Amino acid sequence: MTLVLLLVCTTVLFALAAVVRPALDGDAPERRTLAAVERVASLVRAGAASVIPEGHSWLHGPGPLPAGAAAGSAWPLRRWLSVRDGRAFEERLPLDGWGRAVAVIPVTSEGPRALLVVSAGPDGVMQSSSVFGIGGDDIGQVIFRHRSG
Repeated sequence: MTLVLLLVCTTVLFALAAVVRPALDGDAPERRTLAAVERVASLVRAGAASVIPEGHSWLHGPGPLPAGAAAGSAWPLRRWLSVRDGRAFEERLPLDGWGRAVAVIPVTSEGPRALLVVSAGPDGVMQSSSVFGIGGDDIGQVIFRHRSG
């Protein structure tokens, strides 16, 4: 009886390991999205002296734009990063874990000081905004830039 119980417990442990292990290994889209958001946030922090060009309200990385985001008011993140130092930005920008663009949105209540770096999350619909911050199932972070002068 003890041997049978031991075999059943061992089988259950192996079955759980097969389910839990991929999420811990960074295979899950959420994990890849967090890494993409962090990478974009670090690039945006380095470009702190630049502002989003007139007539545009947010920046976007490569890939399909999330639903719910106004495509006409977007500016490519790669161009924004090139403007900051006057030369072409060559580094590959990451997609979120679902293959979509990561967005950079100014937080209006903080003036030009704070930015949301955000993915539209699993549903692909951007629910974050410049007024209300990160919303819905979106995955992101708020970064603060130092005021110049």
